[in-house]
Amino acid sequence: MKYAWIENELIRDVAQNPQEQFHPDVANFYDTEVPDEAQNGDGWVEGQLVKFVPQEPEPVPPRVSPVEFKLLFTAEERVAIKA
Repeated sequence: MKYAWIENELIRDVAQNPQEQFHPDVANFYDTEVPDEAQNGDGWVEGQLVKFVPQEPEPVPPRVSPVEFKLLFTAEERVAIKA
């Protein structure tokens, strides 16, 4: 078993033996026994481990150069902009 430092239903850190690894003032924060598969960033809700599935980041639209940006306008729009 591991011991976890829990904040706001999230596992902040896990340690095998916090009493030997940390100063006693810090080791006191590791007051919850968690399963061995618990990792930093997992949830701990009502005494149950909650694994979060990482989500794919939003795709970033491609960047265009200033010339390419101007070419996105129609010919009529470019004439109106110049005027």
